Amino acid sequence: MKRSPAGAEVPGLHLYRDPVAHLRSVPFCFAAGAQWVARRGDGIEIRLPYGRAVGNPASGAIDERAVMAVLDHVSGATVYALLQDDPRPTATLDLRVAFQRPPPPGADIIFTSGPACMTDNVAFIAGRARTADGLEVATSSGAFIVGAHPGGATPDKGTDLWQPARPFDTRDASRCASFDEFLGIVRHGQHVRMEFHDRLIGAVSLPALHGGTVAALLATAAGDLAAQAGASRMVAISIQYLRAGRAEATSASAEVERRGARSGVINAVARQAHGARIVARAQATFIAGA
Repeated sequence: MKRSPAGAEVPGLHLYRDPVAHLRSVPFCFAAGAQWVARRGDGIEIRLPYGRAVGNPASGAIDERAVMAVLDHVSGATVYALLQDDPRPTATLDLRVAFQRPPPPGADIIFTSGPACMTDNVAFIAGRARTADGLEVATSSGAFIVGAHPGGATPDKGTDLWQPARPFDTRDASRCASFDEFLGIVRHGQHVRMEFHDRLIGAVSLPALHGGTVAALLATAAGDLAAQAGASRMVAISIQYLRAGRAEATSASAEVERRGARSGVINAVARQAHGARIVARAQATFIAGA
């Protein structure tokens, strides 16, 4: 077991050795209701039960943005699972998600990862989201930096690398009637704002926003603009993470890259610090029709 220079066990490190404890220690996952299932080969399996906080009231199903967010998590958590003997920080560099079909109403979603390919400092992880009876919902491929926190950020001086920066309160998640509300989405014309809540945290030692919530914000901005153009279904999205999303409000805006008769491409950008700090970018492909 990894120990401090004085020989004492490093506080907080057990959370990264125990996959169940790790899942529960991530505020976003705990608030969303994600459940550990099993380690399977070089991957893992997580279940997301249907619930209002991760749901889409219009469809009565788990929101596709919640599916995307948990795909990001199951892939990143796979890196920790593969490095149990030598835990190191990890963060999403690039995430690509393809949506095969909308989640069925009321259905839980099962997330699995693998195959995985790891070098000394980068991990490439595939992910899959499906229903319990095997209906494919979405697939993903992600690249993850190994040995660094999101954006290369480090905890404050004197803060334990593995210890939560402070207690997090996610109890308000139980009152959310939709995933929009869970994310704290507020719309201002062409801009979408995600108000900060503890339930959006992913990296507890910084703290920093969960990469999946940043992805969901970008998808929200792109989806709102696509709906105005009559392209209602997102079939793929690619996200590049540029900096750690700090524990503060985040805004996103979108613009049309290409508009066709049957499909379109929309770019979105997420910013913090009143627009001065770009956190992530995305490009999404939409088609017309349900």
